[in-house]
Amino acid sequence: MRYKKNKDKYQDTELLSRDLRKGKEVAFDYLFRTRYSGTVAYAMTLINDMETARDLVQDVFSAIWKRSAFIREGTTIDGYLHVCVHHKCIDYINNVKRYATVVENFIDHLRIEQMEEPDASDYVWLSHAVESLPKQCREILKMVVVDGLKYHEVACALRLSENTVKTQMKIAYRKIRERTIVKDLSTN
Repeated sequence: MRYKKNKDKYQDTELLSRDLRKGKEVAFDYLFRTRYSGTVAYAMTLINDMETARDLVQDVFSAIWKRSAFIREGTTIDGYLHVCVHHKCIDYINNVKRYATVVENFIDHLRIEQMEEPDASDYVWLSHAVESLPKQCREILKMVVVDGLKYHEVACALRLSENTVKTQMKIAYRKIRERTIVKDLSTN
């Protein structure tokens, strides 16, 4: 009911932007109902994965709700939404590419030299190996390997000593190497 009532009111996008900055839930509800499917369609053109597109757009709308007070006056809400979705999708694409490169390098680092090129099962196996690590160990490994953080940056972020981070990385590599040996023995 609120949507129909505000449909005519928010045809003026300046009023919509103003009400969003004020944190009015009806303005956000209107924005979501009228722009969600279009922004998902736009995200799909960039990443070609419907589920991920929906998740990214949902994240953008969530961020807009939380930070609507920071939308600058005079900003067109459609342009703002478009730019936010675009940046979110580009960040996602870059993270996927970076993660794929990191995984490839990580597999190369763990592989025995005479083994053939990694295939899809190697990536799945590595993902399971990483997920099987203890929580803190896994979190530290991902921050170092995937996010590219230095040990001291991880230590600061997690409020740990740098030695703890180093120790957890050694444990992670050791456990994954052990799983590699078991995997190799089981396939031979």
